[in-house]
Amino acid sequence: MNEKLYKQLVNLNYAVFSNDDMLTKILNDVKFKDSVLQTINGLMFLEKKNSVNLKGIQFGNSVGRALVKLINEKVAFSISNLNVDKIEEEIIFFSNFISNTYGISKDIILDSGIDIKEGDFVSFVKNYKENEATASNNTTIQDEATIQINAGSAENIKVNNVGANQQGTQNIFGGQSNMGQLFQNPMNSERFYPFKTKPKEMRWIKFAFAASILIIGILFIVIYAILGAEQIKISSDDSYRGIFDNLEPKHIILGADDTMKQKYVDFLKGNWILSPYTLISKDPSLSTGVNTFSIMMNIFMILILFSSVYPMLKQPKLYKDQYHVNGGTLFLFGFVIFIFIMPVFFNQSGGITSMIYQLGFKESNTDVIVKDFLKWIIKSSYLDENKTQFETFVSAIGEQMDLLTLKVLSIITIVFAFIFLAMYVAIILINPKLDREKYRLFIIEVQKKAMAQMQGQSYDIDPSLFESDEEMAVWEKKKNRDNK
Repeated sequence: MNEKLYKQLVNLNYAVFSNDDMLTKILNDVKFKDSVLQTINGLMFLEKKNSVNLKGIQFGNSVGRALVKLINEKVAFSISNLNVDKIEEEIIFFSNFISNTYGISKDIILDSGIDIKEGDFVSFVKNYKENEATASNNTTIQDEATIQINAGSAENIKVNNVGANQQGTQNIFGGQSNMGQLFQNPMNSERFYPFKTKPKEMRWIKFAFAASILIIGILFIVIYAILGAEQIKISSDDSYRGIFDNLEPKHIILGADDTMKQKYVDFLKGNWILSPYTLISKDPSLSTGVNTFSIMMNIFMILILFSSVYPMLKQPKLYKDQYHVNGGTLFLFGFVIFIFIMPVFFNQSGGITSMIYQLGFKESNTDVIVKDFLKWIIKSSYLDENKTQFETFVSAIGEQMDLLTLKVLSIITIVFAFIFLAMYVAIILINPKLDREKYRLFIIEVQKKAMAQMQGQSYDIDPSLFESDEEMAVWEKKKNRDNK
């Protein structure tokens, strides 16, 4: 499929750049130039995203250089917001327009059968410019001779010719307004619904989906706040502190040198306070927040969760949006699931999701706070060698912590994470599929209307392709009510 589209794009551009009239059209018509630019963007998209080529050659850069050489200005090529469907749509629109306007068979436009070379496009532009320069020189010489013979008459002839040429161009190509209608994206037509089904339940699924995200985000904040407020005082006289008796600087992970590592040893053997995110000490150098990065990541995660709600709750702009979720939004939530939700079930990362996993699924809940925290400071080899004392310390700390509230909140978070996943799967399953036959017929109708307008005629698109007046009246009433 991608190879076929790529071949059609190469041939389509070949048809354009090999035709002097179309090169002139690029220079004089912004809409036409933009359509050529879109076909080049399509080439670059397929090359970069799918590694497609034609007979081992990637034509994107060479066609792009030809366009820049022709218009003699910088061009902003971009493959963002492109996908295979949009590229296919552009090919259909543009090839139909060229076929109808210039009388070239569409089959030849999209598959010329010519062995196209990479340098052909720049060569076409070079020859075109040379011919234009020659024609311009000849015209200048002829005009100067005419002026010498009869200046007044020559001036009238030139003015009349310019007017005739402009009028002819308007008649052939329909002017700027018709070009704008010709290249209108049918997917943005208010009354055209391009999908096969209209799932009425989509609105409520979107609502449940967004609500689950909001609740998860709020629970994250509450759990985070409770953990941040948790502080356990540890005294040098406590009997369960044997894990630190044989501690030496070589066992410490933190600290740039032995002097700093010794400070951590003295700190752990003395009186200190344990918090899930921070070591609290009288020494400022040891109270900087060991897990600062984790804190920032958790805050960032919560902000992402809240911002991702907007696409689901915002008022749909088009009639079709109330039943359909676009691919970009689905990708965004796929990212949210992979980064933020799945770790809740599988303990794939540290931070708050790891804590929720431990508190929700594990019996020994102090592991999440105590063990992981000390492993940030002390080498695992030392902790393994003193496993009994380590377990004693962890158990004693656990007795001082009230984790019941955190455990309940973690279980609730996991439940809503399940709801979130279920709603995501439901959206994917019921999300309406594109009705390609209806879409194809609508494109043909749009082309017929555009061509009729170019010829000064009227044409009404088949009304059966549109939603009924009654349906649109209900939609407009709903939009107006929601916007109040």
